[in-house]
Amino acid sequence: MSSKVMSILEEMTGGKSYRAHKYGLDHAERPTIDYTEDNIIWQEIAETTHHKNHVPLWDESRKVLFSGTNILSYFLDGSRRVFKVDDMGFVLPGGRNVIYPVIAGQIGIGCTHRENRVLKKEKFHQEFVISMPDIANADGKTGYFPALAQN
Repeated sequence: MSSKVMSILEEMTGGKSYRAHKYGLDHAERPTIDYTEDNIIWQEIAETTHHKNHVPLWDESRKVLFSGTNILSYFLDGSRRVFKVDDMGFVLPGGRNVIYPVIAGQIGIGCTHRENRVLKKEKFHQEFVISMPDIANADGKTGYFPALAQN
């Protein structure tokens, strides 16, 4: 994040930028979810037809294979990049200084549609995200963070 952006964040939040080391978080070890139960029961199903027993797909797969048609038309893919861009210090009521990381990221998702063996862009959506601590809005103003992001 450029020093211009950090200067704006300092001015609007009253925090102090430490111009800390910037690095990507994409290759850091990701946290895992520890399920305490051995069995997880899904509450929703995605199938059009709900089957109570195993359904052999051998015959259906051979029909699709030899028909020469494709059963999949839409493809969805996405990516995200996350960076720790700085550390900012804020003074708490009572005078204690606390330091929080500033995290920024970009998220993109796209959908393509196959038509006559040609892939065409269906939709694309991209977002830029910045994560700041609640203390950056010390006055608790409604709409503060959207306005900060706009600036």
